[in-house]
Amino acid sequence: MLDLFLLRRFRQGYSAIFFSLSAIFLSLTSVFALSASEWEASDLIVSENRHFQIVGRDAPSVAYISQLSSFIAESVLVELADPRYDNSRTVQVQLNEVSPGGTQAYSVQISQLGFVTLSIYWQDKLDLYSTIEGLVCGFIQAYGYASYGALYSVPVPANAWIIQALASNAYVQLRPKMARSFYLEAEGAPFNFLLFEGRFGNSLESHPMAAQSFALYRWMKKQSLSAGNKQKIIRSALQGIGSLENLLWHCSVESKTAFLEIWKAFLQQEQAKYRGQFFDLNRSKVWLESLASFSEISFETDTQFEDLRVQSLWSQRESPEFRRTLEARIELITMALSRINPLYYNAAQSLALSYQTLLDAEYKWELLYYFADYLQAMDRAQELHAQITEALEAPVHSPILP
Repeated sequence: MLDLFLLRRFRQGYSAIFFSLSAIFLSLTSVFALSASEWEASDLIVSENRHFQIVGRDAPSVAYISQLSSFIAESVLVELADPRYDNSRTVQVQLNEVSPGGTQAYSVQISQLGFVTLSIYWQDKLDLYSTIEGLVCGFIQAYGYASYGALYSVPVPANAWIIQALASNAYVQLRPKMARSFYLEAEGAPFNFLLFEGRFGNSLESHPMAAQSFALYRWMKKQSLSAGNKQKIIRSALQGIGSLENLLWHCSVESKTAFLEIWKAFLQQEQAKYRGQFFDLNRSKVWLESLASFSEISFETDTQFEDLRVQSLWSQRESPEFRRTLEARIELITMALSRINPLYYNAAQSLALSYQTLLDAEYKWELLYYFADYLQAMDRAQELHAQITEALEAPVHSPILP
């Protein structure tokens, strides 16, 4: 976890520092190898957000997955053009230490009533991509059951490539420099047409499925397709009935041979020109506001964290649950600093500093200093945001900015 010294270096213009998930796991307290049925009620630590309920025995792990899962759900819903989706059946995420088979990173199950359980096997070898993929699978399982009914009464019937595409897309949002590596890896193996029509879980582990799925998805999004046709392709894949022939037909590609030539050129172009893209202004604002809000988080406690008032924050600073949430949010801000729009960059740094100071400070005035800095930075960013939006929407002959 970032300490205050590193955060101050961020403020002085140093590059964002990214922690590998494996390093984070090594620092976590060990989780006892108990199945959910063996846990006693007193053992459980529970955190819940809009789409997931996370249950485990290791408090930092639960807090981290609570924050990460909320981000993943938002990322997937943006790609599905369904921001208003809501489901009373939240996905239950169980954090276990040992996989039944010894090699699984996660497993997804669905009950006859449509309740989805995602078991993540919380071990040192578990990496960030596998964690994200598991969260995407669990979320899509619940989304698919709500959208397509009985089709999703079995685990993840979608085409493999769309699950990998959604997972890798979210991964690159947190690790933007990995995009070029994905394109490079995708180019390094032959494109297997049949592989991309198989159901999820049937792909070859030795094949760079995630990289080619990411590249294929990005290629599709760059084509001159209507938003409706893009969603038809995505939703056909979610139902397991998509085909690359159908995708190529929509994109006016005459043959598989022609596609392979286009594919090769696309990968080379993306490797040469790709740079991590920023979130747009609106998404940066919403993302930062979500990390400054406590209204949608609930704990197994009587304490409610509802706002960012200094008095409320300071009075709860000794709460273990509250401190774990702050630590998880600092981690997420750190990972996404290179993605947030530059207009909101200073505000994001100040928010992380406020949270770190809240964890470490002895006196309230120390928090007041950084908290005031965050509020000022956020106010400045929102004011400029409004001016930019107004200028873009104004007639050319009526300038807004002086």
